[in-house]
Amino acid sequence: MANAEIPDGRARDLEKRMNSAETELALIRATMATKQDIGELNARLTAIEVQLPYLATKADLKYEIDKLRTWMIGVAIGLFFSQAGMSITLFFLLKQSLA
Repeated sequence: MANAEIPDGRARDLEKRMNSAETELALIRATMATKQDIGELNARLTAIEVQLPYLATKADLKYEIDKLRTWMIGVAIGLFFSQAGMSITLFFLLKQSLA
């Protein structure tokens, strides 16, 4: 049995499967990262890590949004009172001019 020959159909099938496996392996090797690729990624990651301390955190953003919200509410209240004051002044001025 050790010296038995493989039937012709099975040999062709094995040859096709082997070619397919070799093609897939060549594709995998072509797309794998090289040491140079990993070195470039490390350099980019280091550049990002250098910038991290200067970026805003969630707490920083929340603080700034709260300040902005307080300022906007203050402006709205100020506009309301100024409009009310002008309306009252105009009412009395028109009342005096019509009388």
